[in-house]
Amino acid sequence: MFSLLERIGGRGIGVLNLKNYSAVRCIRILASLSSGKPNYFDVFNLPSSYDLTPDQLTPKYRKLLSRFHPDKFHQKSEEEKAESEAQSRLINQAYRVLLNPLERGLYLLKLHNSPQDEGKLDISSDSLMNIYEINDELSELTDASRLAEIKKENDQRINSLIEKISRSFQSERIQEAKVFLAQLKYFLTIEERIRSLELQLGVVR
Repeated sequence: MFSLLERIGGRGIGVLNLKNYSAVRCIRILASLSSGKPNYFDVFNLPSSYDLTPDQLTPKYRKLLSRFHPDKFHQKSEEEKAESEAQSRLINQAYRVLLNPLERGLYLLKLHNSPQDEGKLDISSDSLMNIYEINDELSELTDASRLAEIKKENDQRINSLIEKISRSFQSERIQEAKVFLAQLKYFLTIEERIRSLELQLGVVR
C-alpha cells in the first residue's frame, strides 16, 4: 500500500516524501487524498496497525501540521488559504483518532469493513455485571484510598484489553477485536468517572 500518493487520472504514480515539497505543494497532495477519504495512517506515512505509540505519531503530526501554519499562507490566494485550513482539519482529525486507543481500534474496524454497531455492542453479561458493580460503588464512594485501589484495578483492565486488541488485529481476528473494544469503551468511561471523583475528593496524581 502506498503511503502518500499523488493521483493523476485516478492512478497512483508513486510515494511522495512531503519534506521535498513546498507547503503549497503539500496542500495539493493532501487535497487529492482528502477527496477520496484518505486512510488516516497514510496521512502520517504510518502502517495501518493498532500498535501505534505517541512517540511514533506526535513528531510526524507536529512536522506535518507546521507546513500548514497560517503564517505561511497570509500572502497566498484565498483558495490556497482555504485548502490549508481544510488540510489542517484533516491532520488534526487523523491525529485525534489515531492517538486514542479506542478510536484507533474503531477506525481500524472501519478499514476492515466491519464497523462497530453502537446499538449492538458485543459484551458478555458477566462483563456487564462487573461494570455495573464498579459504577454502583463509585456512585457512593467517599474514600480516597479505595478510589486509588479501583483506579489501579481499572488501569490494569484497560492495559490488558489494549494488549488483547493488539493481538486480535495482528491475527486479523476482527470479531474478537470488536468484543474487546466494546469492553474497553466501558472501562474508559469508568476511568473518566474516577478522574471526576479524584477532583471531588481532592486527590492529586
